[in-house]
Amino acid sequence: MKSLVERLRKHIGFILALCCLALCCMPAAAQPYGYVDFTNCGEISGWAWDGTNNRVAVQIFDGDVLVTEVTAENFRPDLAGAFGDGFSGFSLRTPKEFLNGQSHTVRVRFKVGQVEFVGSGSSLTCSLNGYFDSIDTVHLQGWAWAAQNPTTPVNLDVYDGGTLVQPGVPANIFRQDLLNAGFGNGYHGFDDPTPAVNDNQTHSVSVKYANTTTDLNGSPKNFGGGTVSYQGHFDSLDGTTISG
Repeated sequence: MKSLVERLRKHIGFILALCCLALCCMPAAAQPYGYVDFTNCGEISGWAWDGTNNRVAVQIFDGDVLVTEVTAENFRPDLAGAFGDGFSGFSLRTPKEFLNGQSHTVRVRFKVGQVEFVGSGSSLTCSLNGYFDSIDTVHLQGWAWAAQNPTTPVNLDVYDGGTLVQPGVPANIFRQDLLNAGFGNGYHGFDDPTPAVNDNQTHSVSVKYANTTTDLNGSPKNFGGGTVSYQGHFDSLDGTTISG
């Protein structure tokens, strides 16, 4: 027994060195990274990566109250390589719980571990909410909603640059996606003719809440800059009707 103890004492330094080496070589736990790009009355966007290519569950809180959950799985080329395969982005329509005209603190955390994201904790107050979805040669589309009057259509103004071209456009078209998301009765979409533009110039078209300077989210959008192509046919003419 004494001989064993002496041998252990003799080699204690070597044994400790092996233990330290083993500890140093153990794989470290993956460091989660999360970032909130922006939070506004239309959208919450960011990215999350847990050190692997697994898709990460992200939770959105109003203060400390859980509101909803989303998976960070959208491809982001700016993340690819530096943060795994790049499928780590997330974007969601701002939940209706934040759109009641009151002040809210939007917190974003990893579901596992509850690590808070960089950029989390921003303050948000939204009485009016909406989005300018798209514009083409035929129409411009989107939606608008007022939390304080959840079933009343919101009126909008359309601008070409700084010029008001279509005042008082009502957002009163039914959209199932808005109803499903809890925006009033769903009759809050708009689909309006695109302002007449045929000068081959690029125009900045914006949609604002009527009689305000406040843009919808997604506004303005550039439009034009190319040759406008018209198509038509003169079919017939009689004593009462011109058709085509």
